[in-house]
Amino acid sequence: MVVREWRLVHEHTGEPINIGDFVLTFRKESGRVLGFRPPHKISSSGHVNVDFGDYVQEVYPSVIRAKYIKGDVGDESYADGN
Repeated sequence: MVVREWRLVHEHTGEPINIGDFVLTFRKESGRVLGFRPPHKISSSGHVNVDFGDYVQEVYPSVIRAKYIKGDVGDESYADGN
């Protein structure tokens, strides 16, 4: 049985974003991904916890030019969010 789970990917490239990865916001602010909160329903976009150095903030994926997609558990690009 294949289980489908959420994973976070770059909006334009489709490259996976994992915990610990550095990301850039649309305002060119650099931060490190600390964790995920994937969508809990179809109309939700989910959230991403990002450490910006001086503060930690939960942001929408679009702030870091990302989106959640469904992926196979066990896929090497699967982002193990919490």
